[in-house]
Amino acid sequence: MAYGEKVTADPSTFDDPQYMFLRERLKALKDGWEEVNQMWENRQALLSQSLNLQLFNRDAKQAEVFRSLIKKHEALLTTMEANDDKMNGVLQFAQRLVSEEHFGSDKIQKKADDISERRNYNHELALSQLEKLKDQLLLHQFLQDCEELHDWIQEKNVLVQEDTYRTAKTIHSKWTRHQAFESEIASNKERLQQVQDIVKNLKTFKRALKIKEKGFLMLGELIYMNNLVMILIALLRTWKPKFKQKIEMKKKEVNQRFETIIAPLEARKKELLTKKEIFQFKRDIEDENIWIEERMNSAVSDDYGNSLQSVNMMIKKNKTLKGEIDNHEPRIRSVCEIGQKLIDDGNPEADIFRQDIQDLTEKLAQQFFFDANEAEAWMSEQELYMMVEDRGKDEFSAQNLKKKHEEILENAVEDYASNVRQQGETGRQLMDEGHPDSEQNRLNREVDDLEQWIAEREVVAGSHELGQDYEHVTLLWERFLEFARETQATGTERVANANEIADALISAGHTDAPTIAQWKDGLNDSWADLGELIDTRTAMLEASRELHKYFHDCKDVLGRILEKKNSMSDELGRDAGSVSALLRKHPNFGQDLQGLQTQVQAIQAESAKLQASYAGDKAMEITNREREVTKAWSELQSMTDTRKAKLNDTSDLFNSSTWFEPS
Repeated sequence: MAYGEKVTADPSTFDDPQYMFLRERLKALKDGWEEVNQMWENRQALLSQSLNLQLFNRDAKQAEVFRSLIKKHEALLTTMEANDDKMNGVLQFAQRLVSEEHFGSDKIQKKADDISERRNYNHELALSQLEKLKDQLLLHQFLQDCEELHDWIQEKNVLVQEDTYRTAKTIHSKWTRHQAFESEIASNKERLQQVQDIVKNLKTFKRALKIKEKGFLMLGELIYMNNLVMILIALLRTWKPKFKQKIEMKKKEVNQRFETIIAPLEARKKELLTKKEIFQFKRDIEDENIWIEERMNSAVSDDYGNSLQSVNMMIKKNKTLKGEIDNHEPRIRSVCEIGQKLIDDGNPEADIFRQDIQDLTEKLAQQFFFDANEAEAWMSEQELYMMVEDRGKDEFSAQNLKKKHEEILENAVEDYASNVRQQGETGRQLMDEGHPDSEQNRLNREVDDLEQWIAEREVVAGSHELGQDYEHVTLLWERFLEFARETQATGTERVANANEIADALISAGHTDAPTIAQWKDGLNDSWADLGELIDTRTAMLEASRELHKYFHDCKDVLGRILEKKNSMSDELGRDAGSVSALLRKHPNFGQDLQGLQTQVQAIQAESAKLQASYAGDKAMEITNREREVTKAWSELQSMTDTRKAKLNDTSDLFNSSTWFEPS
């Protein structure tokens, strides 16, 4: 164009028709070029505004997402607070069971503590998550405000740079519009100030963190100086005058001489008291054995009387003997406590004392067993009367039966209740003192309870359900992992406690040691079998989860490939500009396929791994899924290459037609 203007600039060519026609063509070409530039600038402005709109929509959508999450989280907190009453009710009920010494108090307390800890943890985690969501919302709102303010400034900056003031037309309206523009800028100045204040606060917080770190360093230096001063003070205290050292030495010598006198006296006093306790214990043990032997002869006598009078007399003597035994029992326990104290002090005759205590406890336990058997026999006898179904044939006989029930049976049960309660207290005391028979009974109950608990767990661990799809098998896998963790934690502790009790009884030389060893071996075998079932079930679920995840990934990748196929437009453009725009967009589409290609390669690698682990129909299905993905991916690549070739051909076509267009 510059060359054409140079050619037509010669004055001699002003009247030449050809040069005049050339000048007109150059002017038309210049005007057309300016129009193209103007159209490009308008298109650039429109695309920039569209981009800013999409960015704004994205940020706004993110802010709305966080608002929605905050509402859902607040609803969750409300639900948790509403369920606190139920939780508190469960915990109170558990506490009441524990206070009533329920046989499962340990498990109940552990479960209640676990529920309480999980509730507190969930509540703290929910509050922490809510704070994070609010922080993210504030961050996106801040970024959104910054983006909106930036776009607004850019828009107004374009208006400021316009040179419409050079024309004098409608100058008053332009002045009025400019004043309105200044007012709009002044009103939005507060928004800019708010953004600047937030940024300033963030910088201040960053400086405060640096100051805090510096403060920690200064604190360490102060601690070091304080330790140094304390060392110096200790050194100064050692620098005392010589006469003070002599006084201290003299004082120490006197104290040592006094200690040499006191120590032997205290040692002899302690030895005498120990000897007195030993001899007193031996005398008490002997007296108690004599007392028990005398009462035992009366308790196990086979003389039941020959007449009603003699039987009634023996019943009264038996009640008197029972009361005497109950009143004397605290004395026996006091003697046992004294002997246990001597054993704990490490007396040389500890083994003899331990045997004496065990013999005395055995005799007392035999009395307890005798009384317990007697109580069981009496209750069994009363049950026979209770099981009689004779309700009377008429009113008179029914009234007689009711009277007999109230006067005889109810009164007898009420009178005997105190005896049963006393037996229960005696049994608990024997258990608290660690009687061997009580430990064996407790071990027997614990082993039976554990065997039943393990059998219930084996039913769950032996399930063959492997899930219908990826979501189902994942749910089964997560639940079984929780089941395995709970089983391992609870079972390990309970089995270890049972083994510890069994080992203690066997080491103590219990008479039923072979039976106890058999219980222990059976329990350990059951626990080992349960562990193998859990490991097998875990491995099966993990393998099933891996297979279903492969199927799920294949389905997901196929869906994405289909989505890309559907999103690929068939439009080739109406002119060179539209074709050029489509060619610029096509590489972006190819870049989007890079992530999809990575997923396809991952599926191929997973397929090779699974084919090595499966055979038969499963292996065939794995191979078919991989072929479907690979085939769809190849078709998508072919479609992409074909579209690129068509766009290039179309572009070449429009470019050639432009060159051949007549001037």
